[in-house]
Amino acid sequence: MFDYPGIDIVVSALSGKLFTLLLLMFLDLLFGVIVALVKKVFKWDYLTNYLVTGFLPIVAWLAIGIIGFIPDQYIPASVTMVAETVVYATVFLKLLTSFLASMSSIGVLTNALGKLGINK
Repeated sequence: MFDYPGIDIVVSALSGKLFTLLLLMFLDLLFGVIVALVKKVFKWDYLTNYLVTGFLPIVAWLAIGIIGFIPDQYIPASVTMVAETVVYATVFLKLLTSFLASMSSIGVLTNALGKLGINK
Protein backbone atom coordinates (compact mmCIF):
# COMPACT_ATOMS: atom_id res chain seq x y z
CA MET A 1 0.00 0.00 0.00
CA PHE A 2 0.98 3.63 -0.05
CA ASP A 3 1.61 5.99 2.80
CA TYR A 4 -1.36 8.38 2.94
CA PRO A 5 -1.06 11.41 5.27
CA GLY A 6 -3.14 11.57 8.43
CA ILE A 7 -6.62 13.02 8.41
CA ASP A 8 -5.42 15.98 10.47
CA ILE A 9 -3.00 17.02 7.71
CA VAL A 10 -5.68 16.73 5.02
CA VAL A 11 -8.24 18.67 7.08
CA SER A 12 -5.81 21.44 7.97
CA ALA A 13 -4.74 21.82 4.34
CA LEU A 14 -8.28 22.06 2.96
CA SER A 15 -10.20 23.69 5.82
CA GLY A 16 -9.52 27.33 4.91
CA LYS A 17 -10.71 26.98 1.33
CA LEU A 18 -13.63 24.80 2.41
CA PHE A 19 -14.73 27.42 4.96
CA THR A 20 -14.53 30.13 2.30
CA LEU A 21 -16.66 28.15 -0.14
CA LEU A 22 -19.25 27.19 2.49
CA LEU A 23 -19.51 30.78 3.74
CA LEU A 24 -19.95 32.08 0.21
CA MET A 25 -22.53 29.37 -0.50
CA PHE A 26 -24.46 30.28 2.66
CA LEU A 27 -24.45 34.01 1.80
CA ASP A 28 -25.52 33.25 -1.76
CA LEU A 29 -28.34 31.03 -0.52
CA LEU A 30 -29.46 33.56 2.08
CA PHE A 31 -29.54 36.52 -0.28
CA GLY A 32 -31.03 34.42 -3.06
CA VAL A 33 -33.94 33.50 -0.78
CA ILE A 34 -34.32 37.13 0.31
CA VAL A 35 -34.44 38.30 -3.32
CA ALA A 36 -36.95 35.58 -4.22
CA LEU A 37 -39.17 36.54 -1.27
CA VAL A 38 -39.00 40.24 -2.14
CA LYS A 39 -39.88 39.53 -5.77
CA LYS A 40 -42.55 37.02 -4.62
CA VAL A 41 -41.18 34.22 -6.80
CA PHE A 42 -39.94 31.93 -4.02
CA LYS A 43 -40.49 28.19 -4.53
CA TRP A 44 -39.26 25.36 -2.35
CA ASP A 45 -38.04 23.51 -5.44
CA TYR A 46 -35.44 26.22 -5.93
CA LEU A 47 -33.79 25.23 -2.63
CA THR A 48 -33.33 21.61 -3.64
CA ASN A 49 -32.05 22.72 -7.03
CA TYR A 50 -29.60 25.06 -5.32
CA LEU A 51 -28.26 22.27 -3.14
CA VAL A 52 -27.46 20.31 -6.29
CA THR A 53 -25.94 23.22 -8.19
CA GLY A 54 -24.29 24.89 -5.18
CA PHE A 55 -23.18 22.08 -2.90
CA LEU A 56 -22.15 19.32 -5.30
CA PRO A 57 -19.40 21.40 -6.94
CA ILE A 58 -17.93 21.93 -3.45
CA VAL A 59 -17.99 18.17 -2.89
CA ALA A 60 -16.26 17.67 -6.24
CA TRP A 61 -13.53 20.16 -5.29
CA LEU A 62 -13.14 18.47 -1.91
CA ALA A 63 -12.76 15.06 -3.57
CA ILE A 64 -10.10 16.39 -5.94
CA GLY A 65 -8.36 18.05 -3.01
CA ILE A 66 -8.26 14.77 -1.08
CA ILE A 67 -7.02 12.90 -4.15
CA GLY A 68 -4.22 15.45 -4.28
CA PHE A 69 -2.70 13.88 -1.17
CA ILE A 70 -2.05 10.58 -2.93
CA PRO A 71 1.73 10.13 -3.15
CA ASP A 72 3.53 11.37 -6.27
CA GLN A 73 4.46 7.88 -7.40
CA TYR A 74 0.79 7.20 -8.23
CA ILE A 75 -0.46 10.61 -9.39
CA PRO A 76 1.92 13.47 -10.18
CA ALA A 77 1.51 16.33 -7.70
CA SER A 78 1.49 18.94 -10.47
CA VAL A 79 -1.56 17.35 -12.08
CA THR A 80 -3.60 17.24 -8.89
CA MET A 81 -2.48 20.73 -7.85
CA VAL A 82 -3.56 22.22 -11.18
CA ALA A 83 -6.86 20.29 -11.15
CA GLU A 84 -7.62 21.33 -7.57
CA THR A 85 -6.82 24.97 -8.29
CA VAL A 86 -8.91 25.09 -11.48
CA VAL A 87 -11.92 23.42 -9.84
CA TYR A 88 -11.64 25.65 -6.75
CA ALA A 89 -11.46 28.80 -8.86
CA THR A 90 -14.42 27.68 -10.96
CA VAL A 91 -16.59 26.91 -7.92
CA PHE A 92 -15.54 30.12 -6.16
CA LEU A 93 -16.30 32.30 -9.19
CA LYS A 94 -19.64 30.57 -9.77
CA LEU A 95 -20.72 31.23 -6.18
CA LEU A 96 -19.37 34.78 -6.23
CA THR A 97 -21.16 35.57 -9.49
CA SER A 98 -24.45 34.26 -8.12
CA PHE A 99 -24.00 36.20 -4.86
CA LEU A 100 -23.17 39.44 -6.69
CA ALA A 101 -26.18 38.96 -8.98
CA SER A 102 -28.42 38.66 -5.92
CA MET A 103 -26.88 41.76 -4.38
CA SER A 104 -27.26 43.67 -7.62
CA SER A 105 -30.90 42.69 -8.05
CA ILE A 106 -31.81 44.20 -4.67
CA GLY A 107 -29.95 47.39 -5.59
CA VAL A 108 -26.95 47.06 -3.30
CA LEU A 109 -24.33 47.17 -6.03
CA THR A 110 -26.11 49.36 -8.56
CA ASN A 111 -24.57 52.64 -7.34
CA ALA A 112 -21.12 51.16 -6.79
CA LEU A 113 -21.04 49.63 -10.26
CA GLY A 114 -22.32 52.88 -11.78
CA LYS A 115 -19.45 54.79 -10.18
CA LEU A 116 -17.04 52.34 -11.79
CA GLY A 117 -18.64 52.94 -15.17
CA ILE A 118 -20.35 49.54 -15.31
CA ASN A 119 -24.00 49.83 -16.27
CA LYS A 120 -26.55 47.13 -16.88
